[in-house]
Amino acid sequence: MSKLSLDNLAKGIEFYSPECSQVLITFTDDDSYMVSNFIAKYEEHINMTILRHESDGFVFNIEASSQKEIARICDIMLEDIDVTNLEIL
Repeated sequence: MSKLSLDNLAKGIEFYSPECSQVLITFTDDDSYMVSNFIAKYEEHINMTILRHESDGFVFNIEASSQKEIARICDIMLEDIDVTNLEIL
């Protein structure tokens, strides 16, 4: 009889590991209200974290299920009225 343990339970299970990318996004205005609204629009689809503010925009860490999903969401974000530029770093 085998013991029930986390190691035994984890055998053969592939744990979810999200894909990550850093993205530089330039907004029409660096207003914190606008950036907060932008994050709220997309955070139900992906996990977004602001890493830093640079002279030409904000660098975000973006997590999603795959690089393809990140690219798809970035294409949608680039069409956002508040975004002037988006670059996957």
